[in-house]
Amino acid sequence: MDLFPYIDFLFCSADEALAFATVKGYHTRDLKQVVKLMADEPKVSYNNPNIPNNYKSGRVVVVNQRGGKPVLLAKTDVFNTKEYPVPIMTDTEIIDTSGMGDALIGGFLAMYIDGRPFDVCVQC
Repeated sequence: MDLFPYIDFLFCSADEALAFATVKGYHTRDLKQVVKLMADEPKVSYNNPNIPNNYKSGRVVVVNQRGGKPVLLAKTDVFNTKEYPVPIMTDTEIIDTSGMGDALIGGFLAMYIDGRPFDVCVQC
């Protein structure tokens, strides 16, 4: 928790988000509310000229869920948690699920660094 105020982007699974909610004593198990509460945890503003201003005050939380459930994204300065549907694939289309979360993070950050909006970042 000592590091949490310095986190600009947090990527985790639904299980990890719910475990965090338990540790923090959140009075909800509604994942959309948990993700928003995580985004709204206190955040340190810092003044480093090498870091763009949009990173300095807010936090973005992205949660990956299993079973075809949507990816969730919450941001400090946005009221609602946004849901991004996951394309449905047949069992024959799925070759290997190893690294799915890493692929989500890599695609997201690649698009974000390229200046794309969050909708494009999650879809990538």
